[in-house]
Amino acid sequence: MKTVSIRAAALAAAALVLCLSFSSCDLLGLVGVDPTDDALYAANVDTYSGTLAGNTTFAAGRVAYVTSTLYVPSSATLTIKPGAIVKFATNEGIIVESGGCIVANGTADARIVFTSIKDDSKGGDSLLDGAGIPHAADWRYVWINSGASANSFAYCDFAFGGANSEAVLYLDDEADVSHCDFHDNGGGTPGDESDEAVLHIRHWKDGTSVQYNRFWNNRWPLAMPPQLSLGNTNLFWVDHDGDPGTAPAGNTYNLIAIDLSELYIDAVDVLWSEDEVPFCVYEGMVYVGYEGNDHILELGTDTVVKFAGVSAGIWVDAGSTLDASFANGNILTSIKDDAADGNDSNQSDLAAAAGDWWGIWDADLGSGSGDYWPNDDAMVFYAANGE
Repeated sequence: MKTVSIRAAALAAAALVLCLSFSSCDLLGLVGVDPTDDALYAANVDTYSGTLAGNTTFAAGRVAYVTSTLYVPSSATLTIKPGAIVKFATNEGIIVESGGCIVANGTADARIVFTSIKDDSKGGDSLLDGAGIPHAADWRYVWINSGASANSFAYCDFAFGGANSEAVLYLDDEADVSHCDFHDNGGGTPGDESDEAVLHIRHWKDGTSVQYNRFWNNRWPLAMPPQLSLGNTNLFWVDHDGDPGTAPAGNTYNLIAIDLSELYIDAVDVLWSEDEVPFCVYEGMVYVGYEGNDHILELGTDTVVKFAGVSAGIWVDAGSTLDASFANGNILTSIKDDAADGNDSNQSDLAAAAGDWWGIWDADLGSGSGDYWPNDDAMVFYAANGE
């Protein structure tokens, strides 16, 4: 899990050195080089690094070049206007600290772009070097820290990020993410606790929403806590080039991983209804309900949940409900079961077998002590306990 340690004196010293290195420096809201220095950058480039001094706006039609990690501090808002382009130096990113906020609301006709400084297709040749060839994992992330609320990303493109097996957009607190494209990013490998998905939601917050987004050519598109509801509006197979002669593009590990940093569905009823790719639970249990907080986990039509590891499963507390059925097209199965939904979720040729995962325990079944569920329903495959 990410942690932040900012030494104000070190940042101030770095800012002073940077300012003295160039002819002028904007200290009112940013630390950076002179955006008009044509010898270094294209005329439409403004540079940013260090800690913002207050509310700051990235303007439409400009390239905001983040030369080293940029911090949005408490009580400050970074507003990114429709049509703005944010480019990152190698291995750099934006960190929104507790109490800070980022609002990046583009429009269908004026999208906001987060990309590599090497991406000359967006905003031109910013470094004036004629050598722009971007790659996945060129830059790191936009990271929303715990306590940074009311964040918003609409009609944004995130490309060529995810260095160091990290997320491109990492949420420790609430954000509304809609109509965004995530493509050609790095990120980590699902099942590795130190790795992150391209959009990685670590903690459930009531104000977080993920809808109408598209994911393609990423390593691993999405991770989310079990208590987040996810509808069927996001796309994981995308006709990104508009050419009917080419196949839609997916992702290497085309799945939604359940992040078990939080185990319990104990505050709201939850609906998982994505049907293009499976929800995947790795080693560990999802608990539906907890200590008298009765809730429902409902699976939408044709929703598949896969499990990886002998301790992976779902525990349904007394009074709570897992609403799933074979008649509704739901399947609970091993991550090795490619036939369940046509997705090679673990990129492996290993065949599924009984005992691949733990099973489903329902405390309301049996003679008051619970039972593995449903023992006689063909929707459960390859569990150690159950069918």
